[in-house]
Amino acid sequence: MSSGGPAQLPSSALGQALLVATLLGASTLTVMSAATIAPALPAIAEHFKSLPDARFLTRLSLTIPGLFIVLASPLAGYLSDKSGPKPVLAVSTVIYIAAGSSGLFLDGLTDILISRALLGVSVAGILTGAISLIGGCFEGQRRYRVLGWQAAAMSLGGVIYITASGFLADFGWRLPFAIYAVPVILLPTLFFLVPHVRERQDAQAREAAGDIPWKLFAVAYTAAFLVMVAFYVIPVQVPFLLREIGAPGPSTAALTIACASLTSAAVASLYGRIRRILSERTAITLTFLLLGAGLTIVGSAAGLPEVVGGMILSGAGTGLLFPALVGLILEDAAPHIRGRASSGLTMAVFLAQFLSPVVMTAAAGDGTAEWFSRAGQGALAVGAALVARFVWIRARRA
Repeated sequence: MSSGGPAQLPSSALGQALLVATLLGASTLTVMSAATIAPALPAIAEHFKSLPDARFLTRLSLTIPGLFIVLASPLAGYLSDKSGPKPVLAVSTVIYIAAGSSGLFLDGLTDILISRALLGVSVAGILTGAISLIGGCFEGQRRYRVLGWQAAAMSLGGVIYITASGFLADFGWRLPFAIYAVPVILLPTLFFLVPHVRERQDAQAREAAGDIPWKLFAVAYTAAFLVMVAFYVIPVQVPFLLREIGAPGPSTAALTIACASLTSAAVASLYGRIRRILSERTAITLTFLLLGAGLTIVGSAAGLPEVVGGMILSGAGTGLLFPALVGLILEDAAPHIRGRASSGLTMAVFLAQFLSPVVMTAAAGDGTAEWFSRAGQGALAVGAALVARFVWIRARRA
C-alpha cells in the first residue's frame, strides 16, 4: 500500500540534516522517559524506605510512564491524524521537559509518581508524532535508513542518558532528573524547521487507500509487546542483580545496561543495509532468538563478564526490532491513519513496559536471576515458534 509522497522538506542540505537530527533527538526522549532513573532506583528505595511498599513503588516509578503512554496514545494518534504530527510533537516535548525535571525538587514519592504519569502522557505524543513525521517526510530506501537511524539514536541515547544518570546518581538520587531538561535544545528547530504534515481526511482519500490491514497491525503490536515485556527486565532488575553477584554501584549498573543499548544502536544504524538482505519478518524472528539467548545467559551469570555478554546479545536483537516494526506499519498504513497506526505500536511497547514487572513477578516471583531466565526462555520459545512457522510455510509452498 502506498503511504503517500513525502512532505516538502527544507531546501538546503543543512536544513534537511537539522530536520533529521531533530526527529532523531525527539525519538531519544522515549528511552530517557524510563531508563534515565534506573541506576538511581536502589538509592530512591533507600530514601523512602520508611514508606509501606517502598521498593515496589520505587520500581513502579520506572514503569508508570508506560501505563499513561498507553492511555494517552489513542488520543495522540487521533490528534496527529487530525491536526498533523508537528503540533502534537512540539507541545508534548514542552510537557515532557516540565514533568520530567520536576523530580529535582519534589519531596514525596506520590508526587514523583504523579509527575512520572504526566511524563508518560507527553511521551505518547512524542513517539507517535516522530514516527508519523518520518512516514510523512521520507519514503523508500531513505525511509529505511532514517528508521534505522531513529532506532540507533534511541539506543545510543539510552547509553548516554543512562551512563550520565549513573554517575550523577553517585552524588545524589535527585540529580538524574536534571537530564530531562536537555530537550530544551530541540525546541527552536522543532517549532521553526520541522514541516507541517497534514494528510487528507476525506472519503475519497480513504477509498483510495483501501482497507486497513488490521491483521498485520495486530501481529506487529503483539511482537512489540512480547519483546518489550522481556526486554524491560534489564533496566528494572540489573541494578539489583549486580548487587547480588557482588558488583554494586549505580555507575556499574548504568554501564552494564548501556552495553545493551550500545549494541542495539550499532545494529540499528545498519538497518538500511540489513533490510536489503532480510525481510522485516526475519528481522523480528532474530530479535526473539538473540534477546532470549542474552537474557538466559544473564539469568545464569555468576559474575559481571557473563552479564555483559548477555547484554550484548540482547541489544543485538532489539536493535532489529523497532525499525522492522515501524517499517512494516508505515509501508501498509495509509497516510490518513498513519498517526493512529503509529500510536498502536506506541501503546504495545509501553503497555509491555508497565506490565513487565507484574508479568515477571507472576512468572518468576521475587528471584532476580529467575526473572532473566524466564524472560529469556519465553523469548526463545516465541522465536522457535516463528522459525517453525517459516519452515512450515516453505514446505507447503514446495
